[in-house]
Amino acid sequence: MTKKRPSEIRAEHPHCDSDVLHAPGECVYCDHFADRQRAREEQGVNFTGHYDAGKVSCPSELRRPIEKINRWPGNVATTAEMQAERDKEFNEMIARVKPDVPWWETQD
Repeated sequence: MTKKRPSEIRAEHPHCDSDVLHAPGECVYCDHFADRQRAREEQGVNFTGHYDAGKVSCPSELRRPIEKINRWPGNVATTAEMQAERDKEFNEMIARVKPDVPWWETQD
């Protein structure tokens, strides 16, 4: 059986707050949920951090302002560049532990 890297596994929600959903192209995690992004567009609901007056507010922002949402790193939009930097740092850290084996292959 081929093991999948964590980035290849779709979580139930893109962020810790299940109502956070960024616009297409803003976040690599949210882009895995194109079906939800389409649904928001079709239903006229703003994406997290967007404020189109002709649309309903983002469900997460109905409970609290964007500044509080973004205090938790797990809710912040992650660009491809940010993800590449995190992956690089993580792989360097793992290489110090098991230099010849990709970390995802060390998992049982």
